[in-house]
Amino acid sequence: MKHLTLAILMAFGLFACTNEQSNLTQENSIDLSKFEKVDIPGTNFQRVIRKNADGKVLEEGLVENGKRNGTWVIYHSDRDVPKVVANFVNDLYNGPYFEFNKQGQVDLQCAYVNNVLHGYYARYRVGRKTEEGNYKMGKLDGVYKKYYENRSIVQQENTYKDGQLHGKTRFYNEKGDVIVEYDYENGQKVKGGIVENNATANVEE
Repeated sequence: MKHLTLAILMAFGLFACTNEQSNLTQENSIDLSKFEKVDIPGTNFQRVIRKNADGKVLEEGLVENGKRNGTWVIYHSDRDVPKVVANFVNDLYNGPYFEFNKQGQVDLQCAYVNNVLHGYYARYRVGRKTEEGNYKMGKLDGVYKKYYENRSIVQQENTYKDGQLHGKTRFYNEKGDVIVEYDYENGQKVKGGIVENNATANVEE
């Protein structure tokens, strides 16, 4: 019965897709007054490091003319493990971006162009992927997948074009059977609904 109920809810469009930015606040400037600075000879770059009272490194990276450029690492305050590894150009996120839990496992993988998501995007929980997709200048573009919690089985699969649903949208049961399927064009649902054979099969089991 729970499979049929789930299918009915989905049939009425009660689903959502994550479209979140990273958990890190995207500040376009940084206060370097608490950082140690080391000039890199022959360049305009400095290596800067921020430590706590016990001398533990909390944050480090490269700056040019007072702006973050290149790779930047923020560490967990109570572990010698990176929390965030980001890349900057003139204080803006550009290139690969990663967030890690205290065990060193990836929580978030994405990429940016001038603080805007652009490229592959994936979230993880305890090392297991929970969702993935692709962004094109801040908008979902291509196939987005959401997985069942604690299982590597697709729960939801949407196709996007320039941030709008465009193509197939499917929902799966935990056996991998399609239970709901829609077709979208430019954000508008044109056909689809419950896949009767699979929904019925699960109710009867």
